[in-house]
Amino acid sequence: VKLIKTAPAFKVSDWISVQSSLSLLTNVASLARSWAEMKDSFATEAIISAMPFIEAAAGASSNDAMILAELIQLESDAEAAIFWSLARDDSLRKRSVAALQTYETAVSDKSGGDLRTLLQFCKDLVYECLFLNIQKALNALPKVRDWGSETKSEHEGGAEVPEFSITPMAYATEVGEHLLKIPQQLEPYIPDDEDAILAFPSSTSEAELEMNFARRWIGAIANGAMALYVERILRLPKLSSSGASQLAVDLDYVCSVLSALGVSILTTVLGVRTVLEAEDIESAVHSIEDPSSKSKAARVAAIRGVSVRL
Repeated sequence: VKLIKTAPAFKVSDWISVQSSLSLLTNVASLARSWAEMKDSFATEAIISAMPFIEAAAGASSNDAMILAELIQLESDAEAAIFWSLARDDSLRKRSVAALQTYETAVSDKSGGDLRTLLQFCKDLVYECLFLNIQKALNALPKVRDWGSETKSEHEGGAEVPEFSITPMAYATEVGEHLLKIPQQLEPYIPDDEDAILAFPSSTSEAELEMNFARRWIGAIANGAMALYVERILRLPKLSSSGASQLAVDLDYVCSVLSALGVSILTTVLGVRTVLEAEDIESAVHSIEDPSSKSKAARVAAIRGVSVRL
């Protein structure tokens, strides 16, 4: 991930790194699923082996056996089998201990933890590769123009109006075009349903539980893009009327792309857009209901030179 971030020659336009990271993720997810099935198989064998000993303990009449039976009820089936075997027959002690050690080694937290760590690394790598060009484009936002300067042109009738382009700026179109390419890049690497569950992005919310592999990844990248966009806007020191109008055009374009991809626009983004488009800035801020969105909208208002008391 660090190499990808720092390599000056790295370009996601050829999508080679994106494809490689997706291939790695789907393969590791398949491995994790196979390992989980193997653990289930071990557990099934342990339960089958444990049943005769559990039944023997349940039918025992001696005081010791009754105590053992109570203990067995508190333990897992695999532990019960070993525990009862050791107490019942000394000749089985060595074999039982060896079997338990083999089982514990095979399904140890370390082995499972290593796989979980690797799987998380793969998810992070896929996200970094898919998000890098978006991040570069949005990081350039403060430099693409002087957002605080007021440029005006004379309108019919002699009135001066803020001057801005009715088309989005290059940084915004770069974000939009990149987002539109993501679905076709994900398609060849969509895993089987069982593997896909393990390959979902870590940021998946409760509302996205019914979504498939591609939609979840598109949603994760889109949400990251919206959050970063708002963050970059809030870092602008000043925003003139013409700057706000241009930014509204840019943001509206990106929102249109996201809607075309089936992504719900975050309330914070909607709030920011409302303030950017508004003539009555204070009323626009107070019209926003969500507290967090209203707070960010008020910060945009402040950048536009209007202090709003919440």
